[in-house]
Amino acid sequence: MIVGGHETIIEKHPWQVALLFRSKHSCGGSIISETFVLSAAHCFVSSRSLSDYQLRVGSSYHAKGGEIVKIKRVFIHKKYDTESYDYDFALIFLAKSLKFGNKIRPIALIRSNQKIWDGTKSIVTGWGLTKNPFAPNDKLRKASVPIVSQELCKKVYAGGITDRMICAGHLHGGIDACD
Repeated sequence: MIVGGHETIIEKHPWQVALLFRSKHSCGGSIISETFVLSAAHCFVSSRSLSDYQLRVGSSYHAKGGEIVKIKRVFIHKKYDTESYDYDFALIFLAKSLKFGNKIRPIALIRSNQKIWDGTKSIVTGWGLTKNPFAPNDKLRKASVPIVSQELCKKVYAGGITDRMICAGHLHGGIDACD
């Protein structure tokens, strides 16, 4: 969910996908290759059938446009913890390869040894609840948020933050992202 921020278009964030459960928006994800999408493990409940899930790619809306893609398999990180959300990663293997264009493209990932400095501005995108409960939430939104140090984040969240989590947001609220 994006809190604050502004509406945007998929052409500016062509890696963003909507994960649908029984044709309704459930979570977001990022295209990382022609056949894989990265999302969160908590988006997949073990009692649900994989056939209930699909992705919408290439659309600024979670409920229309773009292309619907079936999911072949989901790989949940083996250390995922449902209580702490540690290792909250899921790799989605697509049933067919994506065709890249101006609305569908992989996200640029950082190198594993690349340092991200506190205060670095990052862009978050997605759908969901907005700060204003009367604002429409069907269109893709983006917000610019600074990276926050793990130490400060652990203080704010009373220790519930692990080294596999990234903290970002404004300390005095108003603009952030939650998932």
